[in-house]
Amino acid sequence: MSKETRHSEARQRVIQVAEALFHQYGYRAVTMRHIAEAAGIRQASLYYHAPKGKEQLYKEATEDSLVRLQNELEQVITQADDDLSTLLANIADWFVGQSPLKLACVFASDMPAISPQTAQHLTHLAHQALFIPILNVLKTAQARGEIRSVNAESATSLFLSMVFSIVDPAR
Repeated sequence: MSKETRHSEARQRVIQVAEALFHQYGYRAVTMRHIAEAAGIRQASLYYHAPKGKEQLYKEATEDSLVRLQNELEQVITQADDDLSTLLANIADWFVGQSPLKLACVFASDMPAISPQTAQHLTHLAHQALFIPILNVLKTAQARGEIRSVNAESATSLFLSMVFSIVDPAR
C-alpha cells in the first residue's frame, strides 16, 4: 500500500468521523479535539488532513453526505415503476428509512455558524441532491400528462416539507 493510499484512507476516516459527530451534535458543539479523539489521532495531526480547520471538515463531510444521499435517491427513482404515486411513495419510504437527517437543524443552526460562502455552497448542493431529482420526477409526470399542470417547484417543496416533518426530529 502506497503512502498516498494510506493518507487517503486516513483522511477519509477523519471525514467520516467528523460527519458522524457533526450530524449527531451539530457544528457548534463539535470541536477539533472531539474529532481527533473520535478518530484516534492527535489534534495536531488532524490539521494535516484539514489545514483550514473545522469548517473544512464540516464542508467535506457534508459534501460527502449529500453526494451519497443524491446517489441513493437517484437509485430509488430509477428502480421504481413509472407510476407517479408509487414513485413518490418509494421516495418517501426512502427518506423515512434514512438515519435522521436533521436537515432543518443544519440549516437553522449550523449554516449561520459557517462562512457565507460555505453555507451557500452547501445549500446549493443540498438543493441539487434532494430537490432537483424530485422536481425532475414531477416534471416528467407532467410531460406524460399523469398530473395536471402545477408549479412543479412548489409541489416539490411541499413534498419535501411533508417528508422532513415526518423524519426530521428537529421539527
